[in-house]
Amino acid sequence: MIVALVKIAGLLCESTYFNYILMVFLVFTREGLDELILLNTTVALVIWCGSNVLTEAEYAGLSAKNISRFIYPLKSPADTNFSSALDTISDHHPGKKIWIENLS
Repeated sequence: MIVALVKIAGLLCESTYFNYILMVFLVFTREGLDELILLNTTVALVIWCGSNVLTEAEYAGLSAKNISRFIYPLKSPADTNFSSALDTISDHHPGKKIWIENLS
């Protein structure tokens, strides 16, 4: 197990490279996705988004970026599919915290 200090969003965090993925994110906007794509070059992230954030063609072009796209839109935590999305993410990344884009 390798432990490292990484700088994430201006904060110094201790991270464990036990299974490579450091953080799992759910984003609702293209702006949030673009910010994480830039950060994903230096930190091991997994990013999930709704179909409203990326078209199928855009998603296909980002296949090497650790991005997953739901087949339904997700615009906020108020969406009816939100809890289902969290369950799906948890199934794929058990034990990981899911960081959610703040829309305010």
